[in-house]
Amino acid sequence: VKLKESGKMQRREANEVEQASQLSLSGVEDMTTLDDLTEATVLSTLRSRYQRKEIYTNVGGILIAVNPYEKLSETVYGDECMFAYGGADVAFTGCAPHPYLLAEAALRALDRDRESQSFVISGESGSGKTE
Repeated sequence: VKLKESGKMQRREANEVEQASQLSLSGVEDMTTLDDLTEATVLSTLRSRYQRKEIYTNVGGILIAVNPYEKLSETVYGDECMFAYGGADVAFTGCAPHPYLLAEAALRALDRDRESQSFVISGESGSGKTE
């Protein structure tokens, strides 16, 4: 196996190496569309999207955010973006993964069902959870 980042060669047995699918290499918006949800497909999907500065990825109703370690532009969190997601379809059709989309879905469910909604936000210290 040749490591992509360092270029170093490491010897591994075939059963120790998990291959990513072509679909995961394309960086799908929702990983439930992948044929197999494995460590390799998850990591390759997140890497591909991160390289395109697409830091949010869905796994069904779960939103994964990868910290970009840089200041994000107004196009990601500005008023224009917020209003664009404000009228978004609750089924997430046609919208890129984003926290505003989940917030819109929670507000609609709150209004429709009259039941409490909740979010779980987790991550390491300093990973940008308060952003």
